[in-house]
Amino acid sequence: MRRIVTTLNLNNFMPAVCRESITAAADRWGAEYLEVTTPLIDRGHLWWNKSAIHRQIEGSAQVVYVDADMLVRYDCPSPFDLVPEDHFAMVRSNPRRLRNINYVDRWVKRVSKLTGLPEIDTYNQYCNAGMEVYSTDHHRDLFEWCMQYASDLGPKDGKVCLVEQTILSMKIAGDHLPFTPLPSLFNTCYVDDYPGVNRQGPMSTYIYHFLEVTRPLLDGVDWTSEDPGYHHVSALLDLIPNRRWSMTEVGTRAGELSSRVLAARPKLNLIIVDPYSDQPCDEPLREIRYRYWNAYRETDFADSRRQFLPANTPQGNKTHSRWPLNEVGRSSQDLIYLDSHYSRRSFPYDLVEWWKCLKPGGILCGLADGPGGPGLIEFSKNVAKQPIAMVSFGESKLWVVHKP
Repeated sequence: MRRIVTTLNLNNFMPAVCRESITAAADRWGAEYLEVTTPLIDRGHLWWNKSAIHRQIEGSAQVVYVDADMLVRYDCPSPFDLVPEDHFAMVRSNPRRLRNINYVDRWVKRVSKLTGLPEIDTYNQYCNAGMEVYSTDHHRDLFEWCMQYASDLGPKDGKVCLVEQTILSMKIAGDHLPFTPLPSLFNTCYVDDYPGVNRQGPMSTYIYHFLEVTRPLLDGVDWTSEDPGYHHVSALLDLIPNRRWSMTEVGTRAGELSSRVLAARPKLNLIIVDPYSDQPCDEPLREIRYRYWNAYRETDFADSRRQFLPANTPQGNKTHSRWPLNEVGRSSQDLIYLDSHYSRRSFPYDLVEWWKCLKPGGILCGLADGPGGPGLIEFSKNVAKQPIAMVSFGESKLWVVHKP
């Protein structure tokens, strides 16, 4: 099947640097490049034109659509390799990044009233159509069905028109169509205040989406290099073969590391455990072969299964729950990444307990911040009885202990 990377560039909207990064991505992914510069439909908001691009493509093709104000980093993995041909794929709008959540809810109600589609959970099912992956064989009818409402669903209050992505999200959810939610690394909006994202210099995620308010930042971003703050991900990838492996990341907050690992190792079976934070991790990961527990959500405080305070930990210090340890299971994981600082009181306990969850030949590792604390050295000598190896990539280092 042909591969096509396409974008919609009406009224010469597309910045030259965005075109350069997108065409370079198409070349890397072995795809044709199609830039649509003339309107394809004569009704509704101009954004409906992206839903008509399939009419410009003859025969069978898998398509990656990206908005013309997107910047694609030089090493972005190919979405063609992550999405089955019969699946539609988009990035779900992270509720923490949705500045206009109430406005979106009104669009959902409006579309539901007109089309009869059931309303969706805005926090878990609403997607941003700035990036889409689809196939002409499987999704022409989906686009045509949505476009029949183009004239009826125009903006009425002068605000941005979200209708084409609203109706797509609702139709996919309502008809239970095969769907792959991509991590937000593939469509990072609002880079002006997105936590952990560089606004100048190397990009921190694979695709930046420069919505109108963030367009002034475009000139200062470099798509040809990677944020050195994530070099430890490259070091971690050197430890993971591209086959069916089981990995657990312990201590995640926003799922950024796991999103990167999963994009590069799509065959990985991934478990994410966050015993420290009450913040939800990156929601799009939920349906890509991964399980997630948060031992300290407010509503779970009364559940004794999800709390465990070891004797050497002061009451009130957040530490690991016995429950996720039991859920992961002993001798079940090929690799466990422990995102915990040497100085954390629970660190020695973390090492001992998660070591039990490794298979023989498995790997326990974490980001090396200095030469290693006494807890890690003691664990290496007395529990694992194996040396500590250091794996370097750029400025980052991982400590690594192999289980015999």
